[in-house]
Amino acid sequence: MKTTPMKTKLLTAAVMCLLLFASTGVAQQTFNDHFMKLLEKDGIKGIAPLVWNGSLSGSLGFTDEPEFREAWDISDEQYQQIRAIRYEEGGGLREVNEYRKGPENRQRMEEQSEMARSPRFQNADEKTKAELIFDLEKKRSADIDSIKENAINNLLTAEQKQKIREFELVNMPNQRFISFHAFEALDLTDAQKQELEAIKKEFEPEFERQLEEFANLEDLDNKMWIMMKAENKKQGGDDKDFYSRVDAIRAQLLAKNPEFKRMHEKMVAERELFAVQARTKMFDVLTDEQWDRLQELMDNPPDYFKVWRKKIKEAKEAAKKEGTWMPGPGAWQPGSGAIPEGYRQERNSRFPRGEN
Repeated sequence: MKTTPMKTKLLTAAVMCLLLFASTGVAQQTFNDHFMKLLEKDGIKGIAPLVWNGSLSGSLGFTDEPEFREAWDISDEQYQQIRAIRYEEGGGLREVNEYRKGPENRQRMEEQSEMARSPRFQNADEKTKAELIFDLEKKRSADIDSIKENAINNLLTAEQKQKIREFELVNMPNQRFISFHAFEALDLTDAQKQELEAIKKEFEPEFERQLEEFANLEDLDNKMWIMMKAENKKQGGDDKDFYSRVDAIRAQLLAKNPEFKRMHEKMVAERELFAVQARTKMFDVLTDEQWDRLQELMDNPPDYFKVWRKKIKEAKEAAKKEGTWMPGPGAWQPGSGAIPEGYRQERNSRFPRGEN
């Protein structure tokens, strides 16, 4: 697979820190080890914080699948631009390159240099020093993320964004973390957006706690991810079909690692409880018309989504025939959905027609 934006960011940060501290007399090994640990943890969190805050970046990963590009009307030119934004192909995004050479980036690096010379930094232990510099590096990363997000918003049409948000709604059962902004596909009013923002703020501490816990699995999770990629190749797969087979491959490897299975199941159970609680509150914000549209989307998703889901199911069935498949925690199962059946029934009793 091509170098991901996150990997590029990690490499950039690592090189920056090595250069920055080569002449400061810092005990480099302890500092660098802890700094790299922070970087790895940040990399495992991935784009979840961006998605939580409304970014379309996560969903754009699906444009590598031809059926998604066709369904979302993504032109070849747009796809190349998306690749430039996400994977920094073809020289990357011009605005990001300009930022890296520009005054804002120089200012960020000067802040890091000033921090390295400050008494607060010089009197701190090596781990604290790494954390201080890492916090400043995160600001640089946030600058670049903002530039990329602006480029994505300018690249996509309103119709394309609508289709992507609809996909995020029907894909809710498969998402690791919930996206409040997916509900924008239902033509929310400004008042409803404010209500959802308040709900999001209410759930923010639990989201951050779960994301932190997820990231704390970094060593085991990274190893499992590497193993899944290797297993996919061993079975004759390649990068293009990896994501359609990832659930089946994960399940095979989970069966071989009881400790990972235990931790993974705990994490998934907490995530699912969190998602149900958050979604229920969000559903209550919807009008009857919006609620009907949501149910129609969930019960009758677009054809391309059915094709993609069928591809995942077929990969699982193939693994079953080999006798190597077991249901992975949180994996999609026929009949599962983002709307609990109990809520469907309860909503009408709590919100008679025309009163919500």
